[in-house]
Amino acid sequence: MALSAELERELRRLSAVTGWARNQRTARGILRELPVAIPEDLRGVIDEFWVVRNRVVHGAPASDDDALRTLDAGLAILKAVQQIPAERHFVADPNVTVYSDAELNTKRPDVHGVQLRSVSSDGDSERLQIYPTTRTHFQLGEQVAWDWDARQRWGRSWYRDPSTGDAKIAWDDALEFVGRLLRDI
Repeated sequence: MALSAELERELRRLSAVTGWARNQRTARGILRELPVAIPEDLRGVIDEFWVVRNRVVHGAPASDDDALRTLDAGLAILKAVQQIPAERHFVADPNVTVYSDAELNTKRPDVHGVQLRSVSSDGDSERLQIYPTTRTHFQLGEQVAWDWDARQRWGRSWYRDPSTGDAKIAWDDALEFVGRLLRDI
């Protein structure tokens, strides 16, 4: 059961970080919808793992052989999931003032920016990008999920680059970024 809980936690984290299989409520559902290849030899044991896990959860007995085979399968699945490359996103600035004009005369009253530092899965590259948000839960340095609200959309906006003072485009056209704090998932 501890392995099952760890696998479910890891799959929820992967889904949150990448935005994959976000409509799935179960670990099995997330596994089925991953756009990356799970090794073919694990495809069959995924269902076997959950069949035995569900039997145990509901009080049905499992033989020692079933338990050991399921434990091996669960560890192999967990290892495969942990090796899936995923970009990570950290809050670099939770509250960037944005403007509706390139001259930076008119602050946008309806939105601010959150600047994210996105780190490649191998850690070799990073980029900074500003996204529109109305949310106030972002905290400097926190890792966030890759969550968006398609009901909110903003056109081109600008911000003042803190290092140069120059006006720069924050985004051209973007949905609202609503990323949950990863530690809360």
